[in-house]
Amino acid sequence: HGNPGGRFEVDSSDDDADGDGGEAGKGEKDGKGGASTAPRYDPSSVPPGGHPPTTSLLLQLDQVLTRRLFHHHVHWIVESGRDLTPSRAGWVYSLLARMERPWHRDECAAVRGLVRECCARRSAVAVAGPAS
Repeated sequence: HGNPGGRFEVDSSDDDADGDGGEAGKGEKDGKGGASTAPRYDPSSVPPGGHPPTTSLLLQLDQVLTRRLFHHHVHWIVESGRDLTPSRAGWVYSLLARMERPWHRDECAAVRGLVRECCARRSAVAVAGPAS
């Protein structure tokens, strides 16, 4: 979108409908024609366990992003073989609760794949029986 990182010169001579040089709603500039003053992503600001799926965060997600995040989590669990941590399980549950119905066949297939993976992992866990 737009001018990532402010790497390109902004040309305000473009013809646009509102005559504002295409800068409406794009945030403040640094006064030198450079990048927006929006805060940059800082990986060190992410908690070690990730961000929990809070209600306020989930309500900010539209359906497209909700479904995309759900598919990412399913991919990480099923195809990448990552652990189903309590945090990731919370995210999957929250995203499933947030998705509007009816679900598309892609979501149904993803849920079936996730259930199959969970069943396979559960059957691989050695059940400790009573000592004889």
